[in-house]
Parts: sequence; structure tokens; C-alpha cells
Amino acid sequence: MRAGRLRHRVALERRTTGTDAFGSVVQSWDRYATVWADVAPLSGREMLADGQVRSDVSHRVRIRHLDGVAETDRIVHRGRTLEVVAVMNMDERDRTLEVLAMERTT
Repeated sequence: MRAGRLRHRVALERRTTGTDAFGSVVQSWDRYATVWADVAPLSGREMLADGQVRSDVSHRVRIRHLDGVAETDRIVHRGRTLEVVAVMNMDERDRTLEVLAMERTT
């Protein structure tokens, strides 16, 4: 992968579960990596659900290989949250990951 294409700084986050002072289960997102990426929108759609307009935009995010990136993670890019849909190890050579992600807005 050419380094010049990796011009966006993105954060990879994973959901964690803990307990608060009262013993209640609390879920939060913890950042586990900040990496350079190539972020490109692929497609978008807009729909009407429950009287509200909702839009979904799919993105392709390419990063250098990083162990542990999973479909349960999310990517934060310029204040926007992208839900990871699929993670592919390009050419199975552990050099590049292509992450397909969805940005959902209401």
C-alpha cells in the first residue's frame, strides 16, 4: 500500500462492559488504536422509517494490517462514527486490511 493514500487519521474503538459504583452494567467504547487510513464513501441511501428520514452511507477504509480488528468494532473519522461490517485481509499477506463500514444517521 502506498503511504500517500493513507491521509486520514482514524480511531478504532471496541465496546467494553464494566460495572459502575452501584453494580449496574455499563457499556462504553474504548479506543484501542489510532491509525492512518484511506477512507472512501462507496454508496448511500435515504429512507423514511417511523416518520423520520434516515440515511446510510457505506465506506471502504483501508489501513495497514493490524491484528484483532473485528466486525464488532467501530471507526471514528472526523467526528463521524462508522460501524464495521466486514474486515478483509487483502491478498492474505498481512499487509493491508480493507474494512467495510456503515455510517448511519437519523
